[in-house]
Amino acid sequence: MHRFSLFILTGGLTCLALIGCQSNISNKIYTATALIQIEPRSYRYVGSRFTLNDYPDLSDYQPELDTLQSNDLLLPIIKNLGLDKKWAKRFKSNQEALTPTEVLDRVHKVLTINFKLKTGIVGITAQSEESQEAADIANAVADHYIAWHHDELVRAMKSGIVVLQEEITHQQAIVHDKKTVVEKLRVSNNTSSSRRAQQELEKQQYILDTYVLKLKQVMNESPSSDSSVRIVNRAIAPK
Repeated sequence: MHRFSLFILTGGLTCLALIGCQSNISNKIYTATALIQIEPRSYRYVGSRFTLNDYPDLSDYQPELDTLQSNDLLLPIIKNLGLDKKWAKRFKSNQEALTPTEVLDRVHKVLTINFKLKTGIVGITAQSEESQEAADIANAVADHYIAWHHDELVRAMKSGIVVLQEEITHQQAIVHDKKTVVEKLRVSNNTSSSRRAQQELEKQQYILDTYVLKLKQVMNESPSSDSSVRIVNRAIAPK
């Protein structure tokens, strides 16, 4: 009798263990990672020119890392992949689709951003119960960030052009005034003052020429040739 009870108990524990194993198998979480390389924002257009930082620190990259996890970047991805509807069905929600707040909260939980300062390599890792979905999320974040970066560079270049054009207009007025002063002094035969005024005119003309040259350089820049952000490896659906 005791042996029979022990057998029943042992068999029951074995069944529970098997059920637990099956449950773990059915709830397997897949992980996929996309790698991109970025340069810090200090390399971008600032006003009308590029600034170069030879010793970037985390603060230089932080705006980029924040963008990768921002709701503005993630919401289009959610819509394109249909995650709001897929997840509502998968997690047995009584809604046809999760609300933006609910789905964003879940995306933030399954998405991890890792960063290596020395290389500028960013790992975009997504987790999912579905293998392909994990890879799709990671790649979508990488692709949307690249597109966002391109659009931002275009906006920055346009802004830089406007700033330079305003500076050129202002500097042209200064040069015009300096020329007027020089002409008046020449007429009055004030040699000493005329020489100083001519030197000041040449200085202001040099500044104007510099602005004009910068404008030509900025207008010749092509955002499509920018290499400050690139995909190193796309995520592959794990098996």
